[in-house]
Amino acid sequence: MLILTTSIIQWHSIQFWVEIAESIGVLWSIAIEAAAVWLWWHKKAVLAFIASSLLMAGPLYSLSAPVYEGKQSEVTLTSSHQQQVDLSRASITALKQSLDSYQKNSLSRVGWATRIDETRNALQAEMASLKNLINAGPKLKQTPMPWLVIAIEVLGLAVLLLTQVLTIQALQGIAVKSKQPETAEDSKHDYSELALALSSRLSDTLNAEGLSQAEWARRNGVSTKTVSMLINHQKRSGSGKECVSKNELGGIQSALN
Repeated sequence: MLILTTSIIQWHSIQFWVEIAESIGVLWSIAIEAAAVWLWWHKKAVLAFIASSLLMAGPLYSLSAPVYEGKQSEVTLTSSHQQQVDLSRASITALKQSLDSYQKNSLSRVGWATRIDETRNALQAEMASLKNLINAGPKLKQTPMPWLVIAIEVLGLAVLLLTQVLTIQALQGIAVKSKQPETAEDSKHDYSELALALSSRLSDTLNAEGLSQAEWARRNGVSTKTVSMLINHQKRSGSGKECVSKNELGGIQSALN
């Protein structure tokens, strides 16, 4: 998931940074992403949030800018179309007034027939033009609720970022778990095995060299009590009595080696 979300975010982020910083834009995008991941991994929440916000600015711009520009273009085109319709209607009104005036004048004087015909033809042409403009209106592309589209894109980017952060935290948990220190139970088990092994070796050494516990202890700078507790470790451990310490085990192990 970390690779997938990073790839999607980088695809849009690189487009933004290349537009801003040209050829070095790729390095900018990757560096910001790497910084964000590193900061989230090391639990630098405030700095990580700032880096992630900067990182998401690129994809957000790349996704929302075309929607916004498209809407602005639609508004401009619609406004221009409405202006043409208004001008056509004004022209029709003026032609009708002129035609009406010419027709009234023709009742009292001759010579208006040509102007009346020209005005009537111009009026018909203008009305046909207005009809075409009105019919073309519904064909203008309209993007419904552009801000809703941008909001959906923002939500999608937020989901990708949240998934990325949660994935990093999950990997962090796995790493911490793998580095967990030895538990008390494991330590106790290892101590018991080592004590039994050294007890057996020490007994064999004493028998092989024909030495008493006290003699072997003096030769190796170990207390007689420690040697005795180790020889009888199994019995003492079973009865809950004091046993040789780990440090003392280390000293006897060094002496036996």
